[in-house]
Amino acid sequence: ILVTGGINQLGATSDAVQRLDLTTGLWSQPAMLAKGRAFHVQVALADGRLLVAGGQAGQLPWRLVPLAEAELIDFAAEDGKRNVALPGVPAPAGQPTGHRLADGRIIVIGGKRASIFDPAKLAWTQHITLRQERQAHASVVLADGRVLVAGGLNQASFEVISVADGRSRLLSAKLPVATDDLRMVLAEDGRAWVLGGQDGKTGNTLATTWLLTVGEQGGDSGKLEAGPTLHIEGGQADAAVAQLGRWVVLAGGEAQQGNRDTEWDVARLLDRRKLKVFGLPAMSQPHDDAVAVAVGRRVIVLGGYLISPQFEGGPPLPSASSVVEALTLPDAAFDQGE
Repeated sequence: ILVTGGINQLGATSDAVQRLDLTTGLWSQPAMLAKGRAFHVQVALADGRLLVAGGQAGQLPWRLVPLAEAELIDFAAEDGKRNVALPGVPAPAGQPTGHRLADGRIIVIGGKRASIFDPAKLAWTQHITLRQERQAHASVVLADGRVLVAGGLNQASFEVISVADGRSRLLSAKLPVATDDLRMVLAEDGRAWVLGGQDGKTGNTLATTWLLTVGEQGGDSGKLEAGPTLHIEGGQADAAVAQLGRWVVLAGGEAQQGNRDTEWDVARLLDRRKLKVFGLPAMSQPHDDAVAVAVGRRVIVLGGYLISPQFEGGPPLPSASSVVEALTLPDAAFDQGE
């Protein structure tokens, strides 16, 4: 498992590249980022190289600035020069999302653009203008190769990016409220399953989910239906997400109600086939803004925020967690489909 950047325990963005060997349980640092960053995109290329793009740099709590820089890390480089500087994404993207497409190219979505990186050319070869500016949004690659983008800061809309024709279209469907820090996965029936998030007007987090049916290529139709609740009192935003076949684990994050934050140790198991939500045992500690990865039948949750007590009447400040923990799904979940 490779972890790049993040926020260190002093509140500064980190330039560390850390590797966890699952056979030994030992960590190493095989490389360093050219620039410390957090909230960035990290996408593995088909050949094992790692693209790191966008994000924010600086010092918490109020001095983070969005980045346009990007770099490629080649762990197999024989000359030891593992970092390859790349032309930056066209504009700073403070909280982008990214995906590897079926043809091996990478799409990075943030701000007013979706940019396509071609590993063979080591270049950004296509820039698609978004219909609305996106930050703290969610995105997913649809079965037909289009990319669906949902919500974000001050946004309730959905738009679909067609890489083939270089266009993005707003859908007719909208979320009931502007929602940021939400999550989204694909259900097995092809609908997009929108999970939780934060009401952009009140700041309160949501326990609601939504199911979106996207229309055919070239159209702007979309049908939004209510999905099952997450059964989390106070809602959930900024959760870590990992998928194991039909199952999705939604772990940690935070709740905010009436300007009071709670960092979550809760976890939920989502069935993408039956569209049901199940409770899981609580984790050993909260993991807000953490990352998660699926390895075989395990989901491993790494790091995240912890909130320190107030100092001399000031606001509580986030600090970094170094805790790693794992959940293993039982064999029956895979062998018998239940």
